Amino acid sequence: MRKRQRIEKSPDSSNRSVELRSVSRQFCLAHGASTMINLVSIVATVWHCAYLGDRMVL
Repeated sequence: MRKRQRIEKSPDSSNRSVELRSVSRQFCLAHGASTMINLVSIVATVWHCAYLGDRMVL
């Protein structure tokens, strides 16, 4: 995100769109990976809670 801000505020606008596309692609990849990791984490937590709940003796 800071790279994008630096590019947007720079006075040189010759390669701005190419650089912004590159930075946006990197951000999208990182955001997608983060989302997938969070989703796997939630699924693993739910599975673990169900596993522990199944083993409880009341």
